[in-house]
Amino acid sequence: MLMLDLSVVNVALPVIRQELDAGFEEVQWVLDAYALTLAVFLLTAGALADTLGRKKIFQVGFVVFTLASLACGVSNTGLALDISRGAQGVGGAVLFAVAPALISHQFRGRERAVAFSVFGAIIGLAVALGPLIGAALVTTASWRWIFYLNIPIGVFAIVITAVFVRESCDPRARGVDVPGLLVLSVALLALVLGLIRGPQDGWSDPKIIGLGVLAVAGLALFVVVERRRGPAAMLDMSLFGNVTFVGLALVALFAYMAGTTSIFLEANYVENVLGLSAWETGVRFLPLTFGMLVAGTVAGMVMNRIPTRLLLFGCGAFLCAAMLLVLLADQDSSWTALLPSMIAAGIGMGAFNPPRASVAMLVAEPARAGMASGASETFQQIGVALGIAATGSLFQNHVAREFSDSAVGKQLGDSGVDTHTLGVTIANGGAREASEAIPGPLRQDFLRSADSVFVSSMHLCFVVLAVVAGIGAVTALLFIRRRDMREDVPEDVEAESDMSKLAVSDR
Repeated sequence: MLMLDLSVVNVALPVIRQELDAGFEEVQWVLDAYALTLAVFLLTAGALADTLGRKKIFQVGFVVFTLASLACGVSNTGLALDISRGAQGVGGAVLFAVAPALISHQFRGRERAVAFSVFGAIIGLAVALGPLIGAALVTTASWRWIFYLNIPIGVFAIVITAVFVRESCDPRARGVDVPGLLVLSVALLALVLGLIRGPQDGWSDPKIIGLGVLAVAGLALFVVVERRRGPAAMLDMSLFGNVTFVGLALVALFAYMAGTTSIFLEANYVENVLGLSAWETGVRFLPLTFGMLVAGTVAGMVMNRIPTRLLLFGCGAFLCAAMLLVLLADQDSSWTALLPSMIAAGIGMGAFNPPRASVAMLVAEPARAGMASGASETFQQIGVALGIAATGSLFQNHVAREFSDSAVGKQLGDSGVDTHTLGVTIANGGAREASEAIPGPLRQDFLRSADSVFVSSMHLCFVVLAVVAGIGAVTALLFIRRRDMREDVPEDVEAESDMSKLAVSDR
């Protein structure tokens, strides 16, 4: 449901922007509000699940996510949708954090590998179906139905969890870390706000500098608070003494910063430059989503036979190649110019989740599985928030600057047109609507220039994302180590004396 929601929303963003008359920044926040609350509450969700019971908290997460989906569907303004998406992120944080811990507790040995394989395959299937389902709903009904769709799925999942999932918890857990939650929330909010507003207001603006200082100070204070709280901390700081945990966190951050942002940019390119409808866009994204489905299934099957660092390095390498292959596409291309990139990205993104989720369980004690899973997911979602915020700002400002400096932009500027604002409109996907106000002799030149600066700015962003993905690949190779992962897993985390061996193949 979570991955379906993510891929569905990406396809519907241009339509949402038009119907709600939302600006580029509001559209960014449709994704960023979700990613931000996910990042903030993942650790808390994992720790709370360890304390009160993973099954119980998992069901609460479904309730919150389902009700928030209803709120998204009835939203009539960009702000209302952004707030509702933030609430969705709270529910999503619970589901993302607790699901791997439930799988780890429910299955043992070879069964666990199969379970994570199925987990990866379902994620891939959801992403594969998302664009088509979203496009179909947007085309035949309304974008609101992409959120209403979550309601019956959520109700069904609550019932299934109640019937088939066993309860588990950490008997040593000490409750919710309220000070840690508050400090981390403020720090992450300041960080993302600064990244979004920085390019618009200027990096030397006192407000942006203040947000940066607040973010750094907040993160530093969070470390101090967590160390002082000891066993009651929402994040066990001793995890950062595990090289593999640190490496996995960074790899997750870089991979999702590149992968998720690339989908956001490509969807805008296909709809705004190539002029395809939401349905046509969804169909053309099938190679990417099919690649994710196949790669997720295969990765789950082979991750016990291939060293994890090599598997994650391969994911990063495929993502890096995918980002660079986007440079083959320009304003005159067919959508097929994106095919090589889509296939490579599908493989890199699809194969990433099964080994990441499995390793996150193996770098911590079984009783702290929820915390470890939540920590891994936190860095993943921070990557989503940072990627969309930073790349979106870079893209918008580069489009505005390039258009203002173009021949058409200078002609319009000489006639009194605010070319910077017009450039922002182009970045928002509004070039066709804006062209109606352009004098006839310049209209075609304007559209041509708009597409050109859109594509050149997109290329710049993908070069940056390629570097990010490459750093993630190298990080996996250097920091993921088999000796940092435990090999003994208790049969029941509530009975610590009852232990069984889990033979972990060479990772």
